[in-house]
Amino acid sequence: ELRELVLYRSGELLSGEDMLRCFSRLSRLERLTLGSVARFGQAFEAVCAALSEQLAWLKMTYYFGSAGSADVSLVLRSLRSFPRLEGAAFSGTFSAEQVRAAGAPAPGAEPSAGFSMEQIDEQTFRARLECGAGGAPCTVALERCYPEQEIR
Repeated sequence: ELRELVLYRSGELLSGEDMLRCFSRLSRLERLTLGSVARFGQAFEAVCAALSEQLAWLKMTYYFGSAGSADVSLVLRSLRSFPRLEGAAFSGTFSAEQVRAAGAPAPGAEPSAGFSMEQIDEQTFRARLECGAGGAPCTVALERCYPEQEIR
């Protein structure tokens, strides 16, 4: 049975519904890489709905065009519900401003939203979170996070 899957560049030929149908048949899948497959929101929702219980690794890349309105803190909080997740990477997906906003607590909110964020360099960030009921450590790399003015 398939344990690792890499899909690149199908663009919007696959819908979120198509992905959900496909992913729900992959009961042993542990590692998934998606590169510009469907729109970011559709792809991430399909991953969460069908694969959250089994994935150990997730990489999503080349989503600048469709992830501009995504809430990075919500994405990170969603990953916390993946009990087996050891790591994830989002490369060329979010802007630097989106990631910085996720790392800053909202006014009146508690300092921690269930994850910590550090900036490695101008384009690279690292989030640390605890996944699943047992709170297993997980590192999420946020790479190639360009300023919005450079990607829009």
